Amino acid sequence: MAEREAFLLEKAFSEAFAEYVREVKNTLELLTSGGELTGTNLEAFNRQQAVEREAFDKYRKARRAYFAFIQRAGGLALVMAADFCRTLQSQSTLLW
Repeated sequence: MAEREAFLLEKAFSEAFAEYVREVKNTLELLTSGGELTGTNLEAFNRQQAVEREAFDKYRKARRAYFAFIQRAGGLALVMAADFCRTLQSQSTLLW
């Protein structure tokens, strides 16, 4: 279950990042196309900026969810390791 969740979160994170990078490139293409940002060009640029912002928000949410999962998994691993160490310690005192 956790592996599947990690896979899906990582996939969403990667896809959102790729979409954001693609939209940034589209914005840069509009800026470097050589024309001035007036009239129709300005409208297209404003629309593209809105699309880029949406892609960034999607990326930020996916990143936050993925890293939250990693932190939870890391915390669980630490708790399990501490419990394992206590178990070993209690067993070793019985042997001595």
